[in-house]
Amino acid sequence: MGLVKEIVISLSPQLASPLSQRLREETAQLHRDIEGQLGFPDSVQDLAAYGSCLVSYFRLYFPIESSMAAFDDWQANGIQLAERLQAPRLIKDLMALQIAPASCAEAGQEWLPPMPDFAHALGVFYVLEGSTLGGQFILRRLQAVLGEQIKGADSFFSGHAAKSGAMWNAAKHAIDAYGEKHPERCDDVIAGAVSAFHTVGRWMAQPPVNQPA
Repeated sequence: MGLVKEIVISLSPQLASPLSQRLREETAQLHRDIEGQLGFPDSVQDLAAYGSCLVSYFRLYFPIESSMAAFDDWQANGIQLAERLQAPRLIKDLMALQIAPASCAEAGQEWLPPMPDFAHALGVFYVLEGSTLGGQFILRRLQAVLGEQIKGADSFFSGHAAKSGAMWNAAKHAIDAYGEKHPERCDDVIAGAVSAFHTVGRWMAQPPVNQPA
């Protein structure tokens, strides 16, 4: 029995599902529930609502990404975080709509997903980076309603544009490599992703605030 147990343990990294697959499977229902709850993007029917939506995302994403950037482990794990940050794109869009980013109050610490270590931050990264794929679908819906009104203010939902597929595959590869190297931390990565989904759902479910001047 001891020998069999040793063999199973030695083979477990090869038999385990890739971490990105586990993340997708274990957050799928939560993802669907949040999308159904928010009713987005159908809730955005005019430019003012679009601006309020971008303000809400910026107020949440900026402090989350600032917390993520505090970790030094990204590059060592194959992720160039700076090129994936979404707050700079939100700033560009807000300025195009003549909304001052500096006047947008950041979400308080109580709203942010806990990131006690890099593993949890990697789970949060999975959620934010994955949103760049869905963002392009959302953008097409928004363009159908708002048309030229949002031209020049569509960087956030454009994600990585034509590079989105390749960027997402690279992100999953990096996540899977981390999972293979640190199998004992996979549950923490998943916990970070679950927390991030809950955070976005709670935050975006709030009534929209008036746009700052």
